[in-house]
Amino acid sequence: MGSKRLVGAIIAALWAATSLPAAAQPAPTPCTAPSTWFPHSQTPEQNSAGFPSDPNNCDFHQWAWNAFLWLTQDVKGEPRFEAMPANGIETKAGTLDALIGRSAQARTLDIIDQAGPNGIMVDLQGHPIYYSIHSDSTFGDFLKTNGLFDPAKLRAFDPNTSFPVGTLTLKAAWKVVNPGENVSTFYTRHAQIALLTTKNGKIVLSGKTKTAAVALVGFHIAGTVANHPEMIWATFEHLQNAPDLPKKMSEMGPYEKVSDKNWTFYKAGTPFKDCNINSAGSGALKLDEAAQTLTPVTQVCRMVPYGGGSDNNVANIKSLNDSVHAQLKGVWNNYFDVGAIWFAANNALKPNCTFQPGSLECPATSGKPLLTGSTQLSNTTVETFTQSQSAQDNCFACHNTVQVTSPNAVAPSLPGLNVGISHVLINEYFAAASHPPAKTKH
Repeated sequence: MGSKRLVGAIIAALWAATSLPAAAQPAPTPCTAPSTWFPHSQTPEQNSAGFPSDPNNCDFHQWAWNAFLWLTQDVKGEPRFEAMPANGIETKAGTLDALIGRSAQARTLDIIDQAGPNGIMVDLQGHPIYYSIHSDSTFGDFLKTNGLFDPAKLRAFDPNTSFPVGTLTLKAAWKVVNPGENVSTFYTRHAQIALLTTKNGKIVLSGKTKTAAVALVGFHIAGTVANHPEMIWATFEHLQNAPDLPKKMSEMGPYEKVSDKNWTFYKAGTPFKDCNINSAGSGALKLDEAAQTLTPVTQVCRMVPYGGGSDNNVANIKSLNDSVHAQLKGVWNNYFDVGAIWFAANNALKPNCTFQPGSLECPATSGKPLLTGSTQLSNTTVETFTQSQSAQDNCFACHNTVQVTSPNAVAPSLPGLNVGISHVLINEYFAAASHPPAKTKH
């Protein structure tokens, strides 16, 4: 027994000598922005093809910030995302000029409905938030080369073929600037905005436009990188958009105020129960057509800061935001990465999949969840009304590869395709398939 105790003591001593106490373990390396990204005028293009084959959490968020900086880089007086080269794509329904191929000066802001619940976000001055959609030349060239604006060719397209590495699709959210409003911390420009009218009890576009100053308040970036054809879905906002909930949704009392501070889209002291109300969806939204204002306004708060996910995910986003803001100068320093979501597994994109937890047709691999990163990601200006809906609280709830049925039963359903991950393509398909070209008389 004595020898056994001696051996045990020796082993314990050796273990203690070679092991650091918990407090002395090295801290995780913080997620930071490389100094080579700055100044902003010299930010390199994000290296989508050279994305790590075994990336960590920080790599995805660094890609997202790199993409944001590159896309907002000044190119001949306007951000790159508004000066992307024209693709000149002709479609069955006409020129896709509302989405790609037009200059910023010619592009009209004519989208007011949010995805999902068809809600209309109304700012505190009564104006709707407008949206614009943008795509890069990799996206446009892929569609043009494969003839995918032809509905018949898209229906017959190989369902397992995905968008090529380097594809970018973007959505920007814009606030109308009121006379005398201080927007010095926002990127602003002038644009043609669509005017509103009421038809059959529904608020719709009138077909008329006017010139207005608009401020960028939200920015979606979706892009394919090596081994991730599902795209990294990242979203950015202005720092002053809306307050975070001070505690978990389940812990908030309905009459508990979210913040004592005024925000761009939140009045100080507004109770939790009055946040993110979809008045358009309930039929309560009213239009003063002469003034072009809507009531009631939307009080906005962020239900899940940074889109949730693991503690490491949130820590990396905060660390990277701080690192960028310490090095970035100018107006773009007033925007921050809300979060990003992607697949935990490489090359896991498949047709006819919802990619949601509990999905039977495309279960997660190795017993692990397929979605990772900010798994409850929402932008307060783009997904205002779906933040608390578990069926729509992440990007892949809408951006999936299942069969899509025509909204008006006029066009044939679109089969489940990997390229169906893009709503730009789906929307154009139904527009084209619902309006076939007129037959030529002989």
